[in-house]
Amino acid sequence: MLFAMLPMSSPSLPVVEFKFESQGREWTVHQAGRRDGSEKQPLVVVLHGAGGRGDQYLTKNGWQALAEQEGFLCLAPTGQPAIRGAASNFRTNPNLWNSGQLNAISPRARVNDIGFLDDLLRHAVKNLNVDPARIYMTGHSNGAGMTWRYAAEGNVALSAIGPVMAPPWVMPTDKSRPVPVLAIYGLEDPLVPWNGGRRKNPWGTEQDMSPIVHELGKYAKGMGGRERGISPKMAGPVQRYEFGPLRGGAPFTALTIEGQGHGWPGGQASGLPASMTGPDTRHLDATAKLWDFFKKY
Repeated sequence: MLFAMLPMSSPSLPVVEFKFESQGREWTVHQAGRRDGSEKQPLVVVLHGAGGRGDQYLTKNGWQALAEQEGFLCLAPTGQPAIRGAASNFRTNPNLWNSGQLNAISPRARVNDIGFLDDLLRHAVKNLNVDPARIYMTGHSNGAGMTWRYAAEGNVALSAIGPVMAPPWVMPTDKSRPVPVLAIYGLEDPLVPWNGGRRKNPWGTEQDMSPIVHELGKYAKGMGGRERGISPKMAGPVQRYEFGPLRGGAPFTALTIEGQGHGWPGGQASGLPASMTGPDTRHLDATAKLWDFFKKY
């Protein structure tokens, strides 16, 4: 695996980019946060949504600023495009993660993203002074689906995960290691409808979806938790469902946000029309909420 550090052009953004080779493919990874000192540091891996890039999620959703403030490292890789050898483009050749949602006969579904993330995490532990007992993963939409999948199938232990705006597309097996979970959803998300139903993604593909709470229950049950979440009534626009404890005592919580669409809660606007992604609210800062959750484990 080869990598080379390249400084970003803006001195006001302490983010670096490096090229990482895995399985004969070159992957772009953006890195932010503390990068020196002898003390081993926590790592948060941030996975973008379909059509996105790693650097967008560091800068637009607050991970870069929070990593500098709190003293942890962030890695935000960019997935491979749908068509290998062609330039990535949001509309015609989006960067994707093999979350288990892709058409199984498509070439992109044959890319081993679990193997890539295994390689990246092992590299981080070996070369970036990362504490192997404090590795966390989060993702948005397609990246959230990949987060669920890696927690179930990955070969490097995670300490906690935080999927945002996607159900699990791949369920755990009896070999999966339960990890603490905090998942976040918008109740006005047309792309991932909380109550299920027909949805149409930005590339025109339509799909029938089960209620998200059902998929969360199946995933939790596969790790020893509750199939039917307990939902105590809370004051305000944020409610929670508890599916834990999982085997070994790990918590499994899902938060729902009233009035929130598909965007990253508390982040900058994606640039897509609200008619496609739904409304944004300021009811929750997902980045701060997830880090508060991660650092407990």
